Amino acid sequence: MCHKKKVVVILKKILFIIFQIVFFSEGFLFADTIILKNGKQEKGMVVKQYSDRVLFKDIKGERNILLSDIEKVEYSSPDQNLLSLGNKCVEEKKFEQALTYYQAALKLNPTSKPIQDAILMVRNITFRQKDEFQLKNLQQFKETAMLQDISRSKRGRNSEAKEIDNDSLEFDLDKCLGIGLVKENEDFKIKEIKPGSAAAMAKLLVGDEIIAIWGKLIGYNSLEEIQKILIGPSLSDVKFTIQRRVIILRKDKYWFQSAFEIINARLKFNSNGLIIYDIEQDGAAEMAGLKEGDIVTEIDGVSTNYMNIESIKKKLSGEEGSKLEIIILREVSLRRQ
Repeated sequence: MCHKKKVVVILKKILFIIFQIVFFSEGFLFADTIILKNGKQEKGMVVKQYSDRVLFKDIKGERNILLSDIEKVEYSSPDQNLLSLGNKCVEEKKFEQALTYYQAALKLNPTSKPIQDAILMVRNITFRQKDEFQLKNLQQFKETAMLQDISRSKRGRNSEAKEIDNDSLEFDLDKCLGIGLVKENEDFKIKEIKPGSAAAMAKLLVGDEIIAIWGKLIGYNSLEEIQKILIGPSLSDVKFTIQRRVIILRKDKYWFQSAFEIINARLKFNSNGLIIYDIEQDGAAEMAGLKEGDIVTEIDGVSTNYMNIESIKKKLSGEEGSKLEIIILREVSLRRQ
């Protein structure tokens, strides 16, 4: 019996190695292809995409490739290629064309959250442009009226200049969402939350990191660029992803209970990662501020990317009252005020 188990384990390892070799082979049907400007091609998987680079994984491991060195990215699936074309149109400010690509991609993959977020983003931008156009016309009207009185015009211009110089982006961000941001290394952390604001009602916390807006990672951007993206017309929506470090005090469990009883919630894998669900009322997870749908990316400093359910249960186990540290991702939608 023991010999059979060893054979099964060895076979599983061999199959995994074969899968890795086939996945990263030159002819594999579902490999992403990066065509570099020097003519070379790289086959593997685009893991993450930032504003100026992609995190690429192949048989050699993970590495960053700058967009300035890339001629073209060909994704394994047609909907991803359409999404990529739409993203390029957004960069070129061709929003109507981008929306056409996104809608075509959505027909191929109706459940794709990145595509849904991209459509919402473009609609938000076009709505914002119309609003800004109206505000610009109103401002021109006001300036024309002010020119009738030269002295009033001078005072008005001086006052306006002072307001613009006085951290206007930070002021506008606080006004429409109720948050203040600070950049630490490549992380954008919430440094303050205004009571009664949209951010406060969404239960955001000081120290939360904003890692993506409309499904796009924002690392390697400037603070000013991110503030401008978050600021928008009153009553328009913005959707972003936060990363939060959470401490849970482990509960005791009986021998016949699952390790999930330690945190009074259950975990499962889906296409987005390790998801929290079935949270018990007044349990350890709820008391720590966790919500159903939160994605767990780390448990006690170890990434969940390569864990299975059994290894996760082992990481959750511990003495009653001991601290369990996890990192979660959460999608947040706010309506600008």
